[in-house]
Amino acid sequence: MAKLSARHVVSSWAAGVLAASLLFAGPLPGSRAGGREAFDRVVFSPELLVANQRRIGLTPEQRETLVGEMRQTKSDVLPLEVEMAGAAAELIELLERPRVDEEAAQQAAARVLELERQVKSRRMLLLIRIKNLLTEEQQEQLEAIRDEE
Repeated sequence: MAKLSARHVVSSWAAGVLAASLLFAGPLPGSRAGGREAFDRVVFSPELLVANQRRIGLTPEQRETLVGEMRQTKSDVLPLEVEMAGAAAELIELLERPRVDEEAAQQAAARVLELERQVKSRRMLLLIRIKNLLTEEQQEQLEAIRDEE
């Protein structure tokens, strides 16, 4: 088995963190060991709602609100993701050194994790607002559609 360099391991980790953060439906609270499935049962992804808006009878007002919320979320999240990519690059640079400054690396890692928390928090807010936008009947219809998939 090939020996992995610290740079390769850290680069892979950072790429994974960034990839997960860049995906709209990236990991959210409850995503550990089976928790993701439970989480997915109680909220609705924007993609599911958009794909099935006609089936559930989304009103023009609901659609306008949904588009506005999605647009605002993207506007809020994009700068954080860009900042997170830069912070992750700084962390990688610190970890690539033969001797790692523990305090500096901890601070850089904390910055990456804080930015990731902010991104996830904003995405969670969108999911909550989507659910609150829907009537109980629309929620039940989306649950049935999701169960079909």
